[in-house]
Amino acid sequence: MPVAPGWRVDLRQSDPVLLFGNIPLTPAKRSRADAVTAVELLWRMPPPPSPLAPAKPGVLASHAARGTPNRDLASIARILDGEKRLEQAAQRLQQEICGALLASDALVLWIDWPLRLVLSSAGRVEPEVAELVLDVAGSGKRALVDGAVIEPIGAPPARVVLALRKPVGVAFGRSELAAISALSIGIAPTFDRLTRTTSRP
Repeated sequence: MPVAPGWRVDLRQSDPVLLFGNIPLTPAKRSRADAVTAVELLWRMPPPPSPLAPAKPGVLASHAARGTPNRDLASIARILDGEKRLEQAAQRLQQEICGALLASDALVLWIDWPLRLVLSSAGRVEPEVAELVLDVAGSGKRALVDGAVIEPIGAPPARVVLALRKPVGVAFGRSELAAISALSIGIAPTFDRLTRTTSRP
């Protein structure tokens, strides 16, 4: 069943606040352990029944070989601009950004705000994952949890969120975080177009 509309939690303030729309209500806190659990669920999402080639959409695009860290991220925005379907654009972004930033895993999720559903090409995500993604998309601020980066794509409330992580023990540097932010701005128009033309599940 859909979650009651309007509710979200802004976790990136010094004192997290429960919001209905933009109206602060009673203080609400969520432990770091809960956030970490949600991130771990991201990496355990099952593959869809019929994967799209060349990468598996809706699951993590893993980059086994070493990529090129100084690759022109602007080229990713140009590549995605030609995509006609949301699932294929998500798949391409997962693949390309792993190579560009030497990320081990990437996952694109999109949001049906009227129903407050968080989806990937594999379908609807776990409630714990949905809560974390809605927090990030609603606030427009990235979350850094246990080495993972959860980045909104577009102005809040964002319709798409990108989750990234590096191999165990490796963190994203400041320049990489800046590059991710710049990339999210560059690809926002493409994903905004694709989410507007994608039918609800």
